[in-house]
Amino acid sequence: MKIRILSENLTAAVTEAARATAKRGHVPQAENVLLETVEGRLRVTGTDLETAIAVYSGAQVEEEGRALVKPGMLARMLGTFDGAAIDIEPDGEHGLALSSDGRAFKLDGMDPEDYPPVPETPEHLADIDPLILRRALVRVLDCVATDGLRPVLGAVNFAVADTLTLAAADGFRLGVVDTGWNVSPDFPEMNVPARTCRELLRLLPKKAKDADASDPVQLHVKRRDDGVP
Repeated sequence: MKIRILSENLTAAVTEAARATAKRGHVPQAENVLLETVEGRLRVTGTDLETAIAVYSGAQVEEEGRALVKPGMLARMLGTFDGAAIDIEPDGEHGLALSSDGRAFKLDGMDPEDYPPVPETPEHLADIDPLILRRALVRVLDCVATDGLRPVLGAVNFAVADTLTLAAADGFRLGVVDTGWNVSPDFPEMNVPARTCRELLRLLPKKAKDADASDPVQLHVKRRDDGVP
């Protein structure tokens, strides 16, 4: 991989993707972020094997490639470039070399081929206004159980009659929000873990004037071989 990219843009992408990386566990590769060139852009991916965040950033791609590196160390190095454009190229077997205006760093990495597989984008079944989805999540997440005794109560239920409805309960409280948003009847009922919903909520725009407030949120559903979402 050989690219040129603004360090501030890469910092933002790495910081975002790192939120989904594993903090500890038996898969050390999942504690890293995967950098890879995709269709003339750089994609930075983090996953803890349950949740994945992929962030795209514009870059000048001279050579395609992939690298697997520690996000914290990479972010600290990027912070020394003050937002300037930097050149990134391979160093050694799996490492990276970062340079700009006479400053240079080297970062060890792991074999990107060992990175846990991240599913391709599954079936697209619905679009929804991001502000409507934000309001619904804010209202139901307060009702999610936090004791972990019944996993189903630690999730938000997404269901469709004519419109998309979100619901959550902790055994004492019940929160139900009808978004009023028409969704395909093919959209299956499912329980989405509260942690995933909170990550989604953090990514959603907060106000109508936000830059991405007019971009609909695409809801994709991955099904098992038996058809269960």
